[in-house]
Amino acid sequence: MFKNLLITAESAGTFEAACDFADIMMEYTQPAEVNFLYIDDDLSAFNEALKVRVRNAMDQYMRQGTNVDLIFKHGNFQKGTMDCAVSHHTDLVICGAELINGFRRFWNGSKTYRFIKSSPCFVISVQKSLTRKQLRKIVLPIDSSTETWQKVPAAHQMAKLTGSSVLVLGVSTGSYRDWE
Repeated sequence: MFKNLLITAESAGTFEAACDFADIMMEYTQPAEVNFLYIDDDLSAFNEALKVRVRNAMDQYMRQGTNVDLIFKHGNFQKGTMDCAVSHHTDLVICGAELINGFRRFWNGSKTYRFIKSSPCFVISVQKSLTRKQLRKIVLPIDSSTETWQKVPAAHQMAKLTGSSVLVLGVSTGSYRDWE
């Protein structure tokens, strides 16, 4: 189902979590193309340990016969990720997302959340590294919009691939009276 993957992260600190989830995906699907995208104006955060981790993930995909590329961009995370996803016909973005606490999450949210709202494809956001054993439940938030219902087949496919269960979370922006 997912033939073109994009692995990215809001920051160097969450890039490893995205790579770890990509490793889990590798067990279940063989994409034709995987792009690793790093967007930051300061490349010094892309340290040696992270370079080794990304290189290892890329090598694993190349051994499967997958086309792999590492892309560095400067500038806005949302725009850069969107441009890359569209230009590479991406089916799934795996994005390392920072946990935002306090007032800031209500004010402007995370970079990943802003990307998800306008994404042309499915997005999985991960905040910390997971092992295959830890992937047992998928939370699928649903509201009354068409966009969220379109995610049901992808969540079902992911659950079948990984042996996970799907927890559907109904979300409403209206009042209780809207449901009467």
